Formats: sequence, C-alpha cells, structure tokens
Amino acid sequence: DDKTVYTTREIRDLLTMIDVGNRSKIGQKIGSGLTKNVSAFGLAGFVRFLEGYYIILITKRRKVGVIGHHTIYKIEDTAMIYIPSDTKEMHPDEQRYLKMFQATDLSSNFYFSYSYDL
Repeated sequence: DDKTVYTTREIRDLLTMIDVGNRSKIGQKIGSGLTKNVSAFGLAGFVRFLEGYYIILITKRRKVGVIGHHTIYKIEDTAMIYIPSDTKEMHPDEQRYLKMFQATDLSSNFYFSYSYDL
C-alpha cells in the first residue's frame, strides 16, 4: 500500500500530467487523455467472470455511525465498469454471470470506513 498522503494540489497536478501525456496531439482537448466517467467514494473491489475484469465503485454512501474517531458508512449504490480484455469477442456466458452477480444487492448491509478495518 502507498502510505503517502497527497494534497489536493498534488493529485490535481498528477491527473493533469497524465491527461496531457496521453493526448494524441499537442493541444488536443477532446477525444484523448483523461475523461471522467463516474464519481465515486471508494473502490469496493474487482470481479472477473470469463472475460476481462469489472471494477466495482461505491457511488453513493450514507454516514451511519462513528467508532471512536472513525466514521462508518453504508453503501447506498455502486457502479460496475467493464475493463476489456485482449479478446475481441465476449464469451457467450459472460452476460449470464454478470446478471447473477448484479442480483447481489451491495446496498443492503454493506458498510465501510476509510480509517477503520471492518
């Protein structure tokens, strides 16, 4: 784990450097570099079925309590974003596994804290 604590300015500078470095043409603003797809409060994990990975992000949270000085949140909503693999065609059963996984309601009885190991 990276134990470094970054300031808001350091994070902004790093993201700007990545954005500019990934543009295909100097001065280009659209169609390359970084684009914001979703805002998230945390990373719940990764899952893989048959092809590629999915990142599971916490997109909505609710403060439910405090243990000492540690805030505890309940997951209210999540988003799954597909990270493509090198294969060109998706396995025919991929959607079936995805639907089964999405039937698990991560917004019921899933909690997290940024500073306390639950």
